[in-house]
Amino acid sequence: MIGLFAGLEALGAFEYSSPPEPSTWDGASVALSVPTPEPNPFPLSTDDFVTIFREIYWEGYRFGGDCSYEGEHPISCEFRWWSLDGQQAGLTGNIYGNANGDIESIKFTFDRYRMAEATELFNRLVWNTGLEKPAETARELVDKELGRIGLRYATASADRIQVQVFLGYYIDDYLVIEFSG
Repeated sequence: MIGLFAGLEALGAFEYSSPPEPSTWDGASVALSVPTPEPNPFPLSTDDFVTIFREIYWEGYRFGGDCSYEGEHPISCEFRWWSLDGQQAGLTGNIYGNANGDIESIKFTFDRYRMAEATELFNRLVWNTGLEKPAETARELVDKELGRIGLRYATASADRIQVQVFLGYYIDDYLVIEFSG
């Protein structure tokens, strides 16, 4: 008898349920939340950065660079500055953006043998592009983290911008500062 009762219970013969209660929802209390994309943390568009990099005037230096609109990053630009005697100013800038014109990352490479010139130009560029806080974070990382013996890479965040600093991959002659969103 116990086995028959257990078998009927397994089949749902003894399932008890109360009748559903009437709904009290009047249709007015629904709030739909549509996710909105995160705003680009960079203060300017890719085109704005390219314009500033091209137009910045630094007495005694000339500018060169070119942009590509295909490949891994739909917008990829590389910039160099040279002194009038043909010497590279010690700073190279790269901008990578997406098809919407938003910045994905900005990378600055400093030649340690021309660090004074490179730093002066870098300071002008970040001041004109609104990247002062990430640049200050980069300086602190270089001073505190890369100053330690053996440390080659450090990262932090400022104003929703990821800041990475590292020594060149193959030789220590280059310091790289990269800002990414």
